Amino acid sequence: MKLKEPAADHVSFTLSHHELGAMGNALNEVCNGLYLTDFESKMRRKPEEFEQILDEIIPVYRKMK
Repeated sequence: MKLKEPAADHVSFTLSHHELGAMGNALNEVCNGLYLTDFESKMRRKPEEFEQILDEIIPVYRKMK
């Protein structure tokens, strides 16, 4: 992973295919593999927000193959 452009409200970085796959796998576990009571207070986000990020990662990962 290589940090490209940090800013106050976002960050840009470059990921390898392997790193993007690892990130996708981790998000998939958060979305589908974990059962957390009071998910939002523990993760500080709604489950749908993680699902949206995963939905954006999957096509990019597949396109890189």
